[in-house]
Amino acid sequence: MRHVRTSAPALVPIFRSALQARLLLRVLTSTQPPTAADLARELDAPEPTVSREIRRLLEAGLITGRRIGRATLLSAAEDNPATAPLRQLLVVTYGPTQLLEQTLVDVAGIVAAYVHGSWAARYHGEHGRPPGDVDVLIVGSPDRGDVDAALDGLERQLGREIHLTYASTERWHDPTDPYIASLRQRPLVELRLHRPDPPREPCRHTVPGRKETDVAMRLDVEDRWPELFAQLDETQRRAVVQALASAWHEGWEPNREDVVNLIDEARGAIDAAEYRRRAHAAAYRRSDAAR
Repeated sequence: MRHVRTSAPALVPIFRSALQARLLLRVLTSTQPPTAADLARELDAPEPTVSREIRRLLEAGLITGRRIGRATLLSAAEDNPATAPLRQLLVVTYGPTQLLEQTLVDVAGIVAAYVHGSWAARYHGEHGRPPGDVDVLIVGSPDRGDVDAALDGLERQLGREIHLTYASTERWHDPTDPYIASLRQRPLVELRLHRPDPPREPCRHTVPGRKETDVAMRLDVEDRWPELFAQLDETQRRAVVQALASAWHEGWEPNREDVVNLIDEARGAIDAAEYRRRAHAAAYRRSDAAR
């Protein structure tokens, strides 16, 4: 099998790829431990590729994984002395987009926002001197005082100055504007400032070999057995939902006993070995009942 080499990222060439750096930044700075599926979606990368990078980082001891059912929650390995300086390195290099998104997402009146200039060029792999600042274009008509308030303290966190420019929606779409035209000809990094809809409304899933069925993203188990989920904090709940969703897409439909076992593992009432023992026992009982 041919080995495909990836080029080192121009922003910080000590990493094997930009994906590895962005993935590690996400895990090391997350307040809610993500799963591989979360990271693949947020980084817009194939899940098998993300899983390989996660495996390398787990083997290197830079992150840890806590398995709940079929989902694994990923966190920083805080007992590793390299974690804190590595986190800081990633924040000042790859951090601007993530932190800008977090701070600007709730500012009213912003239609779109882009990082441009030398930082955007390095982000896209264009080699050159390290960027000294972060240039941000804000499209729309937000209150500039609200923007300044949202960004307060961010320059200190990034170790870089943030230079803001503003353009109305009309100006951004005006092909005759020379400034906008020059920006569009250079690398841009769009900030994702629209919160995704929470996965609680019914949606339609199709599983190969199964009838298309209306189910909630939460597979309606929280509505059927809310007293079970009341025992969980938000991180535990997400892990259980992720595990159930992964299993459902493989054709498994959980019953109350399955959900109880998964929740017991998530909240630490049983360990992984006991969860597997219960799951195997339940599978044998179902097999016997089907005969």
